Amino acid sequence: MSSFRTGIIFAILLEVLQPIVAAAGTGEVENRLKNYFNEVALRVEREKDPAQKRVILSRTFDKTTRALEAVAQMPGLAQEDHAFLASFQQDLQDKSDELNGRNGYIQVKDDELDSFSDYVLQDTEQARRVVIVTTTTVLIVAAILILLLAMD
Repeated sequence: MSSFRTGIIFAILLEVLQPIVAAAGTGEVENRLKNYFNEVALRVEREKDPAQKRVILSRTFDKTTRALEAVAQMPGLAQEDHAFLASFQQDLQDKSDELNGRNGYIQVKDDELDSFSDYVLQDTEQARRVVIVTTTTVLIVAAILILLLAMD
C-alpha cells in the first residue's frame, strides 16, 4: 500500500474513530494492543517449527517498527512521544537482534522461543504502562497502524 494511500486511510480512520476511542477510553485501546501481542505469543507457542516461530516474531517486530516509524513522522508529536517511540524502536531492534543472533547477541535457542515470546509480551506491556500518561495518543495511533499493517 502506498504511503499516500495509507495516509488517507489513516486520516479517515482517525476522524471516524476519534469519538469512539474517546468514549471507550484508553483501557480499550490498551486491551487491543495487549491482545495483538498476546495473539503473537500464542501463535508462536502453537507453532511447532522453530524456523516458523522465528518468522512470526520477526514479522511482528518488523510490522511494529514500521507502525512506530509512521507514527514518528506525524506532525505535532510532543518531544517525550518522540523519545518514547525511539526507545520502543530500539528495544524492538534489540529483541530482533537477540532473536536472530546479530550485533553481539547470542541467538535465542530453538527450545527457548516460546519463553522469549512471552518475555517480549511482558516487556512490551511494562513499557506501555510506564508511558501511558504521556503517550496515549501515540498508542492509539500505533494500535490503528499495527492493525492496518496486519492486513497486508
